[in-house]
Amino acid sequence: MKFTAISSLSALLGATTFFLPTVSAGGFAGSCDLSRSRLTGTTTGLTYETYCRKTTGTYVKTTVGLNNCFANANGNLAQRANGGFMNSCIYPELNGGRYFEVRCRNTQGVYIQNSRDLDASLTNYNGVIRCDV
Repeated sequence: MKFTAISSLSALLGATTFFLPTVSAGGFAGSCDLSRSRLTGTTTGLTYETYCRKTTGTYVKTTVGLNNCFANANGNLAQRANGGFMNSCIYPELNGGRYFEVRCRNTQGVYIQNSRDLDASLTNYNGVIRCDV
């Protein structure tokens, strides 16, 4: 009887875990519609907009301020909370819905081309996209 109760409890816990949504850093691209992704706003308020799937299966519009996700580290785009990179970067572009390109000024005043796969920096939390910092 004890073996049956333990087996039943184990099976129940396994089934319950199956239905819990899991979140891992990055990897939003697999659960968002990249064909509808775009950059909006001004340089200081640059926003990434896309449509991401919720656990219910529906897609919802979601945005994240990229200035809150990245910093300019001597011409190199670095992932950092409230980084404010657009104070010293120009010409932001989005390619393929997930590849973010921008030119950032280094301490010598030279602009360096940066390209970042946002899939490594953003996560879909049940239809809400957030930066991983």
